[in-house]
Amino acid sequence: MKLLLYLKSWQLFIILFCPFIISSVVSLTFPNFIPIATSFWLITYLSWLYIMSVNLYKKFNRKKVQLTLLTINAVNTFISLLFIPIASHVSVPSPFKIVLFIYSFVGLIYMLFYCANILAKKENNQNTLLQNLILLWFYPIGLWVIQPRINAIFKSKGNENDAFA
Repeated sequence: MKLLLYLKSWQLFIILFCPFIISSVVSLTFPNFIPIATSFWLITYLSWLYIMSVNLYKKFNRKKVQLTLLTINAVNTFISLLFIPIASHVSVPSPFKIVLFIYSFVGLIYMLFYCANILAKKENNQNTLLQNLILLWFYPIGLWVIQPRINAIFKSKGNENDAFA
């Protein structure tokens, strides 16, 4: 999966935006599948964020606790996003649905902030934290700016041989 970090912006755009297009077409064709389709493209986007965060973390060598918290949060967010379609079609109490949606949103915000923060620290520029956060939030536009910076970080000297590690 580390291969995603070495792709050009247009290649990553196709990989991340195709599930969004597919989910939109599925949602228009089959309105009952809107939550399932939305979960599908959100999980592909969160996977890219997770892969980028973990590999930046490993390159940056920060505290082990932060990586564990990110992994636990990512797994829980993925699971909650998978349960949202089930909760939408099954009669589940409303408080459970509200907690599920709020947890998914908080998990998404945590992953966005963590990724933006570690990218800003890797570039040794705290002034780009807000810029990174906004670019990651609006990912169809932001990945055209973020991905070349990720490419530059991972293609720096000594990292050309571990592209598929």
